[in-house]
Amino acid sequence: MSRTKRRGGFTGTDRHKRQKSTPKQSLDRQISNRPEQTEFERSVATLNPEDLAARFTKAIQKHKGDLSTIELEDQSVPAKAFRNTTAFAEPRVVQNLAQFLEQNTAGGADELKTCQEKASPHTLLVTLSAIRTTDLVRAVRGYGSEDNKIAKLFAKNKLNEMVDYVQKTQFGIGAGTGKRIEDLIARDVLKIDKLRRVVVDASYTDEKKNTIFEDRVAFSQLLSLLNLELLKLRLFSGDTELLVF
Repeated sequence: MSRTKRRGGFTGTDRHKRQKSTPKQSLDRQISNRPEQTEFERSVATLNPEDLAARFTKAIQKHKGDLSTIELEDQSVPAKAFRNTTAFAEPRVVQNLAQFLEQNTAGGADELKTCQEKASPHTLLVTLSAIRTTDLVRAVRGYGSEDNKIAKLFAKNKLNEMVDYVQKTQFGIGAGTGKRIEDLIARDVLKIDKLRRVVVDASYTDEKKNTIFEDRVAFSQLLSLLNLELLKLRLFSGDTELLVF
């Protein structure tokens, strides 16, 4: 059927075709319409390293109940890998993320603003979705500059495009989903030899009221990332700390 113009505009079919949005446009609309965060899981703030390790183990048992005792122990995260952040008294909402990072970084804001090499961050923020990643990036953009970007590491772009971006970009802080971050590390694109901290966005609750601990896919991706051999060695040695926000 041929398309025809009506006086003063297009037919309904033409309008539909012209208004069809791309995935990026759809994501941008969701971002622009997001209200300020007010809801969050409060219990995370009270957990010391031993309790956080137990929380991780409980989530592993929930989502991967068929593991043997040895497999469960192998995938669990030891208490010594966690930084104790219970002294942070503010609500763990995205508006307070920058303050949380500064309080738990030895050099404070000055250290968070540093970066000397491409593809070699000092901080990685791990969350459960692309749209939440954009929240985190906005919250820490004050630590970025023209020569030190804040990188979005999620699957909006194809992996080969993200690989190219990371290789060419100098950034101290990167935020994204566990799967995409793992892919970049596993391909030796994202360097972690200077990585000081991995921050898990665990107090955030999505539309279904799930945190990253309750979301099976997001938690499985996080667990896979933390068990990546290169990162696991750094967590066990203390070269990289695990912070739970």
